[in-house]
Amino acid sequence: MIVIFLNVYDDYIPIKGILIFLVIFVYGTLAEKFNPYTQANIKTLDRMTSAVCSLSMILGVFIYKNPFVYFQVLALIIIFVVNLFLIIKMIL
Repeated sequence: MIVIFLNVYDDYIPIKGILIFLVIFVYGTLAEKFNPYTQANIKTLDRMTSAVCSLSMILGVFIYKNPFVYFQVLALIIIFVVNLFLIIKMIL
């Protein structure tokens, strides 16, 4: 579904970002409701990756064509820290 949104809305970056965020959010909500994994650590990892991906998408849309450099830098720092935290959590 994400690939379809990427191809159909080729030039509209904010629309693609919001639609992909919605797909990831719905996936996370459905995964929380139906519990597709039996192992608790995989369930936690899936929940964390959905949250980090959703946050990264929203901040990416926020950054796109934002005229204020300090907002861009702050959002990039948040994206970097949150994704780094996820990677460290995955390794440990």
